[in-house]
Amino acid sequence: MMILSKEAFLDTPNDDTSRVAGQIVSGISFIGGGIIFMRDKKISGITTAVGIWVTAGIGMAIGAGFAFLGLFCSLIVVSVQKSSSKFLKSDTHYHIRMTGFVTNKPSIDTLNILIEQKGFYNLNIDMDRNESGYNLTIRADHDKSISYKNMAELLWKCDENFYINQVKIVSLEG
Repeated sequence: MMILSKEAFLDTPNDDTSRVAGQIVSGISFIGGGIIFMRDKKISGITTAVGIWVTAGIGMAIGAGFAFLGLFCSLIVVSVQKSSSKFLKSDTHYHIRMTGFVTNKPSIDTLNILIEQKGFYNLNIDMDRNESGYNLTIRADHDKSISYKNMAELLWKCDENFYINQVKIVSLEG
């Protein structure tokens, strides 16, 4: 971008043309920094921030009169995006939240082992005692879609008297 700002404005030798690129760089950096997030020990938004950077560079080239260079770079970006999407897997995972009721106090260790054996991670189990048993809230993540029936069978292995109130499964991209 700096080379572009120097080469594009050769007809104005008395002006500091690098200021144009400098302001674009700082503005796009601010926007890109706001797009990158860390959630559940995973970083997301980097490719979006890079896409904005590339778009800004192409916009600078076209705005400076280098339309052929800008169009050529656009074609390169589109072809790289098309080819890389075939090789890069989508990082989709599923967040499961299940609430239920059990009459006998379940073994948290047994429940943990059963759930983790099925490939769940970021496991969180909350248990509250009430007058007739225990309320359970189970939150976990999984890389593959899982059905209500599969979750119910998994919990019934731990305790056949487990009553399910609600199951919520959300697909998360990222």
